[in-house]
Amino acid sequence: MKKKYLVHRFSKTLAVVILSAAMLLSGCTSANELGGTTSTGAEAQTQSSQQVSTANYSASSSGVEVTTLDISDMFTERDSKTDYNESECILITLNGDAAECSGAGVTIKDGTIIIKEAGSYLLRGSYNGSIRIEAAEDAKVQLILDNVTLKQTGTAAIYGKTADKIFLTMAEGSSNQISNTGEFQAIDENNIDGAIYSKCDLTLNGNGTLTISSEKGHGIVSKDDLKITSGTYVVTAGDHGISGKDSIRILDGKLTITSVEDGLHSGNDEDADKGYVYIAGGIITIMANDDGIHGESKVLIAGGTIDVQKCKEGIEAAVVEIAGGDIQVCASDDGINATDGSASTFGGGQNFKGGQGFYGSWGNEGNTNSSKGEDTDREKTSNSITNVYLLISGGKVVVDAKGDGLDANGAIYVTGGEIYVNGPENSGNGALDYDGKAEITGGTLIAIGSNGMAMNFSSSTQGSALVTLSSTHNAGETVQLTDSKGNVIVSLTASRKFATVLVSSPLMKQGETYTLTAGSESKEFTLDQLLYGQSNGMGGMGGFGGRGNRGNFGTPNEGGQRGNFEGDPRGSFEGQPEGFDGSFEGAPNFPGDFDGNFEGAPNFPGGINGNFEGMPGRKGSQEGSTDGSFEGNTDGKNNRQKNKENGETKGKTTEETKSNDET
Repeated sequence: MKKKYLVHRFSKTLAVVILSAAMLLSGCTSANELGGTTSTGAEAQTQSSQQVSTANYSASSSGVEVTTLDISDMFTERDSKTDYNESECILITLNGDAAECSGAGVTIKDGTIIIKEAGSYLLRGSYNGSIRIEAAEDAKVQLILDNVTLKQTGTAAIYGKTADKIFLTMAEGSSNQISNTGEFQAIDENNIDGAIYSKCDLTLNGNGTLTISSEKGHGIVSKDDLKITSGTYVVTAGDHGISGKDSIRILDGKLTITSVEDGLHSGNDEDADKGYVYIAGGIITIMANDDGIHGESKVLIAGGTIDVQKCKEGIEAAVVEIAGGDIQVCASDDGINATDGSASTFGGGQNFKGGQGFYGSWGNEGNTNSSKGEDTDREKTSNSITNVYLLISGGKVVVDAKGDGLDANGAIYVTGGEIYVNGPENSGNGALDYDGKAEITGGTLIAIGSNGMAMNFSSSTQGSALVTLSSTHNAGETVQLTDSKGNVIVSLTASRKFATVLVSSPLMKQGETYTLTAGSESKEFTLDQLLYGQSNGMGGMGGFGGRGNRGNFGTPNEGGQRGNFEGDPRGSFEGQPEGFDGSFEGAPNFPGDFDGNFEGAPNFPGGINGNFEGMPGRKGSQEGSTDGSFEGNTDGKNNRQKNKENGETKGKTTEETKSNDET
């Protein structure tokens, strides 16, 4: 499960105040300004908003069981019913610190209106207190708000303690306000922590407006299912904006959420099948300090207009499925993240060819297979391919992320839709990042970002090209792919610096030639095969690749393999220096503070980042590839004289070299 950061109450309060202002400095640009376009011939099929599964997605071919949810399963007729007969309602009149009601099932005491019977209750006026529902467990209670203002301190303004289901309906054309201030105080055995708090199912609907403010807690909470089928809502919260323990289901309505934690949050620690978010329609705008939309198990989007204008991570769940809608995400970290909170360290990723060995020629390909040990990271990641994934089968998805654009700790599947990704500048993230596999069988995608961790799809039934540009390009430049006739297939305007472009479209055919233009630079390439361009990213660290041959400089000898991760996730590292366990930190003859990240490490070439191709000393012939601490062969022979003759080492004594050899 996702670990949430504990935030000091003062920090939360301050964050609520400045959150809207921070939007002006977030650095995200709207999708219209970025100018992402797709050729009409490349538009992927968009699934109807009536369900979240996709007809053109084959579960048998990918090993993924796709979620199928019809609207009829998610909502009842009464969830959408907003009309009422006033003569059949019980009227509750609110007047400051007082309230009046003639209904037999209503009592008013000490600033609390207690409703104990099923029925429809029409509320009008302002009240400095709370409304509590304590009805039978099979009772359905409807509260109709007709220009109501509720203010409460220390507990919920509306508290559904017991009932089968509560309906909160906004009267036609009404404007309603509900607010909570101060720290929450315990009034019974329940942990009340929202301006609206319900222990049972809660449905919000209507044709009016509801503004909710919760200074220290959540805006709206249901400890069961929370549904929104119509109405306009403005939520400002010191914690999650809207929280549904079992699920959040949105059919329609207009929501604007500003929150210190997640905008929409669903999580159930007791039932793995629950804790999901389902969106079939509506207009949703989110400004959050943490996740925009978070579901512990799933986030399923079939339609609607979703604009996550500010967040750390835009959409996050173990399973994210997007079958329709118009989605925009602006994130300071990952844009869309499929994770169950147990990201693997080794295993499960692609096998990449080993980089240039420290001492000689190219190493062997890493081996991610695990045949020993229990509950290895490889096994976890293998399971994550089916249990953790991102599936996009329709809709339009626009992502602007300073971390990974599309990220999965399992697999990524694209079967349709339009996808535009402005990825990271830094080399520690990628526009596309996955641990297991990434398949594209439909739809159009363009993703730009840095080149340090750039990844292509692992398999494709249509053209997919990862193109590395000759230099880093700037924000504001237009990137576009054209065919041999000059027709634009897809284009995108960069929101930040970038050095690689990943593009895929059904219009890209094997054997055809295409031109990628970024600003003033153009690169022409031919799709000799459907996948063009090799990934730079490490994926799920699926084997380090071959270590390379060891030997004296310029004369490579046979060397040990690196990346044999059988059993111990850290690997056996056969053929490595004695005592080497996969952790570079404090290892013999490595700089004292070296932690495995070569980029900018002491005594290493300035630009080295773990990819030794093209670095000084790559073939063992250039002087100064390292500081001399890598001298020696596996058999401990002293090659100092040979190295000196080749001009590769200077000033080392025989004793120093021998010591290094033994180590």
